[in-house]
Amino acid sequence: MSQTTYNRSRAKAVPGLISEEMDNFVVSYPAAEDIPPGRLVVLNSDGALELPQDTSFAKPVGVSAFSPTNQQAAIPADGFLYKEGDMVPVVRRGRVWAEVSSSSEPEALVEANVKHSSTTSTHRGKFTTNAVSSSSGAEVADAGPVLFVMKESTSLWLVELGFPGNSSDDDARLDALEATAIYKKTVTVAFDDFTATADGADEDINVGTALPAGAMLLASKYEITTPFVGAGVATLTMKVGFSGDTDGVTEAVDILGDAAAEYRGTPGTAMGGPAGSKQLVANFDPDNAGGLDELTAGSVTITVLYTVA
Repeated sequence: MSQTTYNRSRAKAVPGLISEEMDNFVVSYPAAEDIPPGRLVVLNSDGALELPQDTSFAKPVGVSAFSPTNQQAAIPADGFLYKEGDMVPVVRRGRVWAEVSSSSEPEALVEANVKHSSTTSTHRGKFTTNAVSSSSGAEVADAGPVLFVMKESTSLWLVELGFPGNSSDDDARLDALEATAIYKKTVTVAFDDFTATADGADEDINVGTALPAGAMLLASKYEITTPFVGAGVATLTMKVGFSGDTDGVTEAVDILGDAAAEYRGTPGTAMGGPAGSKQLVANFDPDNAGGLDELTAGSVTITVLYTVA
């Protein structure tokens, strides 16, 4: 019987579909278990692929890609799975459509976390904006160099990956790919991490270790996980930069009392430029009438993305 109905609003992507907009880097590994396309995967001790599923997060390999030539199933909607022993193509660098499970809507060009529940398999390897967590059964980890790019639906996003390549027979290509990798520096600062006690005394906190030579700044954000409060403090100004340009990454902003959420902040003048070998520093400055030691709660995580030219 011939087809008589057609869907005029077909989805533009399926999980694991590789975008053709970039020079993607794909490698293949055997599956240690059933693996759907469009999930972040890790290597087990035998060198086979599995979904992240432990209380501690193993080193990620990349995102499992969809292969229309695999005979296990016709299309993802029919329950496509790579079966144990199948060779699974994995995107390590480039863009691929991936599954998402998140309590809040991702934003484009924001880095992703990943679910790796130690007790339930449903959402293992799916990307999320949920905060990093070690709660049993609801574990979430930093996914590595992964950015949300474009939405197809609440459960399907195009993501961009920047995992290092691994091609010993193509050094020139690897060098070119390495130059496009995305890295990050991050630090979490809590209210009781400060050591300054004098009223109005500010304090510097390093954001990770020093940047490597050739580093180029790309983007930054900060996430308040617990609002900063303190009866004797009226303001808490935060800025991010480095020696000679103390707000070159994120311009000064008062974060006292701000709600728990993720913020972009105002980019400093150094963003998009070179910062090779510089030490990123976050500066926290209370008002003159109060001191950092008068804070009674608060936590913020600062993240700076960069590449190496």
